[in-house]
Amino acid sequence: RAFLNRRGGKPVLAEAAALMARHVFAALAVAHEQGVVHRDVKPENLLISSAGELKLSDFGIAHLAGIDQMTVTGQILGSPAYMSPEHIEMAELDARADIFSLGTLLYEMAVGRMPFSGNNPHHIIKRIIEGYYDHPLSVNPAVGHGVASIIVRCMQTQRERRYDSAAAVVVELDAVLAEMGIVPGAAELAAFFADP
Repeated sequence: RAFLNRRGGKPVLAEAAALMARHVFAALAVAHEQGVVHRDVKPENLLISSAGELKLSDFGIAHLAGIDQMTVTGQILGSPAYMSPEHIEMAELDARADIFSLGTLLYEMAVGRMPFSGNNPHHIIKRIIEGYYDHPLSVNPAVGHGVASIIVRCMQTQRERRYDSAAAVVVELDAVLAEMGIVPGAAELAAFFADP
């Protein structure tokens, strides 16, 4: 969050945003393969090490897929601005909820603002459920069609229309990064953090 705050709403280059998201999607893929849904993917739960490594943290409200959700009656656990519609509606969650959340973060990084905004949390939640946001290219054409199409698919209101897995998003991001001439390795990410 501090990294994004220092930018003051200035978007991250689409290539860098895609590279960062790719590393987090890869971490989610490992968790999802073990049957763990994170449920609270947001900037505050991503850590950038001094060596330029990006780590997904805080699995405090994660749950094993198929086990009853760990919620207090009437309470939503997670960060509303990054929640999927099904999370807000307290439906049973699967990996696609995390895909939506990380798609929201990829939008924020590449576009320079949150996709869902409003005067209060209820207004934001309503927009998430309705899927109301400005297309990434209409706000920042520099996002490019490849990254924009990944964002839009991740943020589909109906989870059946999203990617089936975080691993599938990694494959798509790798293809887009390859078109940009970027090798999606740890060295490239460390170089970016050393000099954004």
